[in-house]
Amino acid sequence: MTVPGAIDWSSDGVPPITNCRILVVDDDRLIQKLVRTRLEMEGIENIEVAENGRDGLLKIDSFRPDLVILDVDMPVMDGIEFLRLVRAKPKYADLDVIVSTAIDDTDKRDDLLELGATNVIVKPINHDLLAARVRIHLEHGLMVKSLKTYRQRVAKELASAQKMQLQLLPADTRVEEIRSRYGLVVNRHFQPSSELGGDYFDLWPMDDHRFGVLMIDFSGHGISAAINTFRLSTILRSVGSEDRTPGEFLSEINKGLAEILSVSEFATALFAIVNIEAGNISYSAAGAPHPIVGRGNPPQLALGDGSGLPLSIDAGAAYENRELDFPDGSFLVLTSDAVTESRDSDGQLLGVEGLCDLIGHMNVDPGNAAPLEELLARFLPISRSPPMTTARFCGLADKPDDPFGRCKCSFYVRSFYLGDGSAELNDDSR
Repeated sequence: MTVPGAIDWSSDGVPPITNCRILVVDDDRLIQKLVRTRLEMEGIENIEVAENGRDGLLKIDSFRPDLVILDVDMPVMDGIEFLRLVRAKPKYADLDVIVSTAIDDTDKRDDLLELGATNVIVKPINHDLLAARVRIHLEHGLMVKSLKTYRQRVAKELASAQKMQLQLLPADTRVEEIRSRYGLVVNRHFQPSSELGGDYFDLWPMDDHRFGVLMIDFSGHGISAAINTFRLSTILRSVGSEDRTPGEFLSEINKGLAEILSVSEFATALFAIVNIEAGNISYSAAGAPHPIVGRGNPPQLALGDGSGLPLSIDAGAAYENRELDFPDGSFLVLTSDAVTESRDSDGQLLGVEGLCDLIGHMNVDPGNAAPLEELLARFLPISRSPPMTTARFCGLADKPDDPFGRCKCSFYVRSFYLGDGSAELNDDSR
């Protein structure tokens, strides 16, 4: 059944050329009639004619054709002037114009093409050839328009999905609660490489002395990885952290993910419980980048252990509990492996050693409320050159032209003061 007013789309998703508009600009009424008749044989009935270039300019604005068939020699305004004026308007830059001329000369044809003609056909017009060229240009134009429409729709949907994914990340109010409640400076930064991806992080208060930090990176990229972050958020609602060790918490998440992810999907993760009263960080990891704790200025660094079986590979996997000292005046740095696996202009990986070197030259004095900004200021200039090979960031193969995509950093500084830390939040997607 045909719905009244519906667009007639072909099976490949491109509307048929029968819906197209054609403007014939020619002072010869016999040629007008012959062209109209031949195009109607192709099923094209939406045809308008103009007697000269000036009339054609008026009708091109009102009729909005998909293609123009233009004669060169006409009174009042010839085809060359018409073509020049049309191409001067940006909105008609992509309009197909087939020019007919009685001069069969290569230089003349080249001049017309340089002026903006899409195609040139020599008189006397071979109407079968004209019909074939009209069909080719209309079908090409419709495919381009269809592709543009599709890309615009996808871009709009991806932007909407991106906003939804951002809502999974901790809100500014949550970060401010952690800052004020535990006396910390909290800096965070997400650098996206595309619209969507599988990176996830959260932090939440547990009691008056403890808060939890979770960082997870799903394998894959794009929409499939992003969907897994939504699946994860559902699992987290049913898994409490207050009465579990970090290893037990990761084990519960692992069980949930193992039930829903395919055999080719997995996630790296780190969950830490920061205990301000005890002055330590208990944590468990599943193939995540090593946590780094530092003290002093210049800082002395302690490297944690991020090893462990990635989540969802074995539903019965157990995860080891580990601990780092975190006394007053300490700081904790958590990053995705986009940082350590970024490459410099010589193609060399930064590595854990390079990251520690960058941190070691930072100013972590209590007066510095935004230490992460200083770290990024040192990191980004050396990582923006195109890598020699495709780097694997966050467990995913990254695009060679985006060497520092998905750079995810968090910085937690323990001190005796309440920091007014700067926090920049963008989507961490692939």
